[in-house]
Order: sequence, then structure tokens, then C-alpha cells
Amino acid sequence: MVRKRDPRHLDGRIAALAGRQKGLVRHDQLGTLGLSEHAIEKRLQRGRLIAIRRAVYAVGHAHLTAEARWLAAVWACGPTAVLSHRSAGVAWGIRPSSSPIIDVTVPSRTGRAGREGICLHRVTRLAEDETVGHDENRSPPGLAPSSTSLLSCLRGASSSSSNEARLVAETDGSATHGTRAAFESDRVRDAELMTEGYRIVRFTYWRVLRHQKAVAETLSQLLTSSA
Repeated sequence: MVRKRDPRHLDGRIAALAGRQKGLVRHDQLGTLGLSEHAIEKRLQRGRLIAIRRAVYAVGHAHLTAEARWLAAVWACGPTAVLSHRSAGVAWGIRPSSSPIIDVTVPSRTGRAGREGICLHRVTRLAEDETVGHDENRSPPGLAPSSTSLLSCLRGASSSSSNEARLVAETDGSATHGTRAAFESDRVRDAELMTEGYRIVRFTYWRVLRHQKAVAETLSQLLTSSA
């Protein structure tokens, strides 16, 4: 005799999973828990599940935190996607932003152009040292600020008189700075800036993401010494 699953038991497991994931669950996770397509559809009709993005649902209500919206956007873009650019800067507390658009990067040159409310960035690859989990549950599963956006975050956070200080901060990652052409270009640009009286300080992605306070202190000292 085949015993029917108790819907209350399933709903309890769904709620427990969502509680560990900012109130969200994915379609594939529901299938793993034992829900059929029909069971998922019934819960959507009754409001127990609320569709947030493609194959991403909120459980019980749609009052999502910013972290939940980031996670939903990342999940909607695939298993290799990471929060990036301006959104990653906000997530790490490097800079504030009121933009409703969420930046997501995927290591792929093909696929859909993007989704509503998401600015999708594509790169050839994402090196391991350029992504890092934001919390112990890796939700979002990774953060990869671009050097351009992170540089602007650092400039905004450190000082509004950075041009007067003639200080240039660069963030280096192997995906964009690890090639021979990029290495040569960086050296040429550094030399040109130095001839114009600028100082250049370089930080790795890993140091910026893991040691934000130390990076900020270094920038502050450099700016103070030039005042």
C-alpha cells in the first residue's frame, strides 16, 4: 500500500527551507521535496507560494528584503550567476544605491539578454578569487563587483576630494587583469598617470571583499597624507 504524503508535513518542510533562504524556494527544490507540478500549481493558486521570478517563489508572503530580491535575481539567471557591480557594492556595504535594477553577472557569452529588473552582465569566466559567499549559506551564492563599479564605490566611500588628492585606486582580478594584454595595458596606464602626478594604489578583489576596513583605512591614510 502506498501512503499519501501529508500536505501539512510538506508545507512544514517548505517553510523550513524558505526560512534558511530569505523566505524563498526554487522550483527544483520543491521537486526534490516531493511536490509535483500539480501540487506546486495548487499552492500558487492558494497563495501559499508566490511567484517572484522564473522558477523562484516566496513562501506565504511577498514582503521581501533587499537580500531576498538579490537572491531571487541571481537564482533566476542560473546556477553560475553571481550578484555583481553596483548591487554587490550595496550588499557589502561599500556604497548605498536607490536603483531598483539588480546587477547580475554570468560566465557565459550566450543566452537571454536579461530579465525585467535585472541588468545582466556576461563575462568569459569568473575566477574563484573573484567571487565570495556573502553569508554562511552563500545567499546570494557569490558576489563579484566589477573593477569599475568597485572603484567608484571606494572613491565615494573614501573621499569626495579624490581628484584633488591625485590618487587612483585600482581593483585587480584575474578574469580581467590576468591576460598579457591587460597586464601591458595596466602598466602603460600607470606610467601615464604617474607622469601627470597621480599616485596609484592597487587592491585585489579578495582584499576588497574580505578586508574592507583595512582597504578603507589605507585609502584614508593616502588621502590624508596628500592633503
